[in-house]
Amino acid sequence: MVGNAKNRKKPAMPSLDDLVAQAEALAPVFRERAAETERARTPLAATMHDLFEAGLLRYFQPARYGGWEMEWGAQHALGRVIARACPSTAWIVAVVGAHAAFLARYEPRAQDEIWGDTPDALIATASVRRNATIKRVAGGYFVNGA
Repeated sequence: MVGNAKNRKKPAMPSLDDLVAQAEALAPVFRERAAETERARTPLAATMHDLFEAGLLRYFQPARYGGWEMEWGAQHALGRVIARACPSTAWIVAVVGAHAAFLARYEPRAQDEIWGDTPDALIATASVRRNATIKRVAGGYFVNGA
């Protein structure tokens, strides 16, 4: 979870054009951080904070968890804008952000478990090999597919 999502006031439901405008407004900031992001080989905490604050990772998240329930393609529109500034940040928005669509198709009990107390949870999915191990760790899970 980024920030204190439980106490954050829910913004009004944006249009895709609203989110694209948010992405365009943040692009100069992401451009300034692009080299540092590449060196870090991970999204910067400040960038993740900005993405969540701007609502740029909620496009497929159900409305009852503070999401926008947008149509397929929203991830591409946002990713294109951000990719001109920082391809790594665009990957987080367009690919990782889209993974919320998977959880949005699960039964409400599963959605409640993830988004109920942490609407800013970032959903990451992957295929793992049969001999993978999954271990609960502080803040989530560690998956080893080697």
